[in-house]
Amino acid sequence: MQKKLSLYVPGHKITVHDKMQTHYSYVLQKPPGTDLAFSPQLTPGQMLEMGIFEGHYLTDCTEEFPAEWFKKAKLNPNRPDITLNCFGVKSRLDRSDWIQRGWIFPPDPRG
Repeated sequence: MQKKLSLYVPGHKITVHDKMQTHYSYVLQKPPGTDLAFSPQLTPGQMLEMGIFEGHYLTDCTEEFPAEWFKKAKLNPNRPDITLNCFGVKSRLDRSDWIQRGWIFPPDPRG
C-alpha cells in the first residue's frame, strides 16, 4: 500500500520488497528532498510525469515511495519505452553502466 508523502518524516521505517531487494528496511533520517548535494529543478512526481527513464524506472517498487509521485506518472512496467519520455529519446544508462561508474553500492542496488 502506497503511503502519503506527509508520512515520510524522520524516524519513519520503510520496508522494501521488490525485484531488487526483499525484506530490507531503513529508517528515514531527513525529510525527502532536504539536505541534498544539488538543487533539483523538478520534483520526483514531475520527473515521473515526464516519463523519466522511458517510464520504466521505479515500476517495481512504487510501494516504497509516496503515492503522490505516481499520480500522473507515465510508466511501462514491462520495458523502457522512449515514446513515454517527454523528449522521445533514451534517457538512461543500463544498470551495468551504473555499476561500472561506482554509482551502485550496498545496500542501495538502484544507486
